[in-house]
Amino acid sequence: MLRNRSCSWCDGTGIVKSGFCSMCKGKGYVEVLKQVETSSKKQPSLACLIRSISKHTTPEQFSNIMNDC
Repeated sequence: MLRNRSCSWCDGTGIVKSGFCSMCKGKGYVEVLKQVETSSKKQPSLACLIRSISKHTTPEQFSNIMNDC
């Protein structure tokens, strides 16, 4: 899902406890959204999009993403 990153602050996810990683500027998060966007084009529904995001993130990351909306 996520490509290997050299960022040790966020373990390559692009997301830290407080939100987006300031070291790699959230590039890992962008990759998650691109994957979700690709899968949502196959089945364009909000429920599918939310399921896809929750499947590919930790519960804490999912909570941070949902709180940003």
